[in-house]
Amino acid sequence: MPPTDRRPSTAVILAAGRGQRLRPLTRHLPKPMLPLLGEPLIGYQLRLLRRFGIERAVVVTGYLRGHLRPVIDRARAADFEILEVVQPTPCGIGDALLHAEPHVRGAPVVLLGDVYVDPDDLRAFLGACSAPGYQGWLSARFGAPAEALQSNFAIRLRPSGAVAAVHEKPPATQPGIRGCGLYRLPPSIFEAIRRTPASDLRQEVELTDAIGRLVHEGATLGVHPLQGLDVNLSEPQDLLRLNLALLGDRPRWIAPDATVDAEAHLERSVVLGGAEVGRGATLVDTLVLSGARVGPNTELRHAIVTAEEVVRLTPARDRSPR
Repeated sequence: MPPTDRRPSTAVILAAGRGQRLRPLTRHLPKPMLPLLGEPLIGYQLRLLRRFGIERAVVVTGYLRGHLRPVIDRARAADFEILEVVQPTPCGIGDALLHAEPHVRGAPVVLLGDVYVDPDDLRAFLGACSAPGYQGWLSARFGAPAEALQSNFAIRLRPSGAVAAVHEKPPATQPGIRGCGLYRLPPSIFEAIRRTPASDLRQEVELTDAIGRLVHEGATLGVHPLQGLDVNLSEPQDLLRLNLALLGDRPRWIAPDATVDAEAHLERSVVLGGAEVGRGATLVDTLVLSGARVGPNTELRHAIVTAEEVVRLTPARDRSPR
């Protein structure tokens, strides 16, 4: 298996999942369309990939794919070559990547459609993943708590620094290396996926299992550490925490076409386009989605407001987006 020593030109975004654990946020919207201060996540991903030198993107869609098309079309209008491929039946992200195979040249960058990666980290990964001596690369967070490993995948390294093994959602009890949803994978990944059975865990073809098969069969994969913010949008709490983190030092972010009464009080809160916040309302650590309405004198803390309901979240346990 030859090393991957050329800078990547093609990226694959896996954007077909149903986002069951994100309900009710994904009842009418696919995960990649969830907002980052007004910009859809997939729009952010496409914009940065283009900025950092990716020439071509393959977007694998499925659930509510029609919502993605305006964002894809805008990226195409900016002279970015994008091909949409449909995964007709949700069978896991390994299967989703397999649908992109006929349209991929060389060793692609693969990015999960529900993952936020800091711009500096994405740029650094794209630069590092052409280093000689490796067939592919995984991004990772070193020193991740055991809880984070249990809900993602863990990486074990050889003394050389290459990947020795990967484990999907292990029963970890100690901090370790958490894999993130950004990869550069060799062309042999497609054959590995075809030979990987559905997992007992989710009855889906897991990309992690296929990567583990590659490693077991002798592939040399490197690991690139992420330093900034990275978030896998798995639950509503993750979307709230990400938007609050993107606020930085700002006390609030209000979209230009949102309506917020002058006597409403907003503290570390985000109000998206087309939303309304009534007179005397108090919002603390709250995200108001497009089309939602917060009535007069309403008090909300640590919540997400949709057009249909209020999702109240519990801030008791600290789950850092990093």
